[in-house]
Amino acid sequence: MKKLLFCLLISSTVCLSSTFGSNNYIGWGCGGVDAQGGMLLCTTNCTDWFRQGVGQLSSNLLLGVCSAEKDKVWVVGAPEDGYSAIYYSPNNGTTWLRQGNISSLPNQLLQKVCSVDENIVWAVGTEGTVVKTIDGGNTWENVSVDGFDSNLQGVAAIDAQTAWVCGNSNSVNYCGLFKTTDSGTNWVRQIGGAVTNVGNLLGLDAVDKDTIWAIGSSQSIIYSSNGGDFWEMKSGGGSYLDGNEIFVYDTTNIFTAQDYAIVWSRDNGSTWTNHNTASYTMDVNSPDGTNIWAIRGDYTGGTIYYSPDGGLSWTSQFDNANYIGLLTLSFKKQTESQAGSIVIMY
Repeated sequence: MKKLLFCLLISSTVCLSSTFGSNNYIGWGCGGVDAQGGMLLCTTNCTDWFRQGVGQLSSNLLLGVCSAEKDKVWVVGAPEDGYSAIYYSPNNGTTWLRQGNISSLPNQLLQKVCSVDENIVWAVGTEGTVVKTIDGGNTWENVSVDGFDSNLQGVAAIDAQTAWVCGNSNSVNYCGLFKTTDSGTNWVRQIGGAVTNVGNLLGLDAVDKDTIWAIGSSQSIIYSSNGGDFWEMKSGGGSYLDGNEIFVYDTTNIFTAQDYAIVWSRDNGSTWTNHNTASYTMDVNSPDGTNIWAIRGDYTGGTIYYSPDGGLSWTSQFDNANYIGLLTLSFKKQTESQAGSIVIMY
């Protein structure tokens, strides 16, 4: 399933508690739109999820979310007023401001956003769009892939200079996968090894400048240990189903979201463990390698799955038929001073 548009208008109300729990993380999940605007969920106790941004995220389709230290969060989605939509919160989602303008951002839908730290953020979208900021979003720069006019649906960045982006193909029968080492001035297509065996790539994550993972069509999972010069097929390649996103905790623990499953490895991709889910599991995240969250959404609604024990057991923390199109997750460590300071907006 390609992560593009879930164009639906639905109304809903989420009334959940927000006490601070022992799992000292804060997380967000987003995707879709209803009559109250773009749909963004937050948890401050790793158990209950409440809605944020009502009245501030306008009637915009939200597709991607990322968070950084110092209380900063970004969400991206469909363009408004002639340029890409990027919203920023300086206080973990209590208030939201739009960033960029028509002169700095293209009129394209943004599908994924990746923060290196509280200042450096990259985002990708339709027609080869890549944008980035190095000052926390005060200014944005369009560094799109020249000559590539297809979807970009994955992004991983190491710093302000080095990043990878991936998506569909527009000229050859394998995926578009590009790398920059000069802040997006030039993009080099990655063509070594297993890349040529994958039709589309939908997700990316990097441990460091050498270690990168990607996932895509036919549940293909590919891996590079040399910065993308050569890619190895780690799993998949034989199914019609998609691998939608990948999260790499470290050089050993790899987590993936696939159409009907959460799949992970504890040995750098040598073996894989599977937990079956409902259709279209779109993202997965584990801030400590043990607590794992995954998010899914289709026409039946949206679900957020949770495992407290590294995948041994799973529960549904959030399941709502009105949240059609939940797509992405982001988690980070929460300090004690942040606990209880976040305003819940219903």
